[in-house]
Amino acid sequence: MRRNDREITDRRAIDDIIRRSRVCRLGLCDGGQPYIVPMSFGYDGEALYFHAASQGRKIDVLTKNNRVCFEFDILHDVIRADRPCRWGMRYESVIGFGTAEHIWDLQAREKALACIMRQCGGLMDRSKRRRWRTRWSSGCGSMRSAAKHVCEIVAFLRPPP
Repeated sequence: MRRNDREITDRRAIDDIIRRSRVCRLGLCDGGQPYIVPMSFGYDGEALYFHAASQGRKIDVLTKNNRVCFEFDILHDVIRADRPCRWGMRYESVIGFGTAEHIWDLQAREKALACIMRQCGGLMDRSKRRRWRTRWSSGCGSMRSAAKHVCEIVAFLRPPP
């Protein structure tokens, strides 16, 4: 990082940025081509959780290469100036790298989905969990693949000028 004075190293501040984020941009490498996908996510303080269809480009790419990067950003504001080169942006962001692993265990998937729902602002009460578990175990659920991302996190802060 070029501007060390803007780096956030306090884990609580990093976790706060992640918890206030609504979208995670997940970066993958499809062969030699970068591929980035905005995704809903869950965060439990140690791992990121995403869900995806059981087939598709993300799953194909992760099957070949499970190394990922991710990015969160919040508090967007344009800093206006009298000259173009003085314009800027005010934001806070977290950037990290890690590896993805599929979650196959039904209880672990349920935990991951509950984590995603909490992050999105919805809670899964016990009756919804039971219905979801029944649908999923019968093969009719829409969430058939879950991935856990084990990660290292680096965070950046763009403070006011």
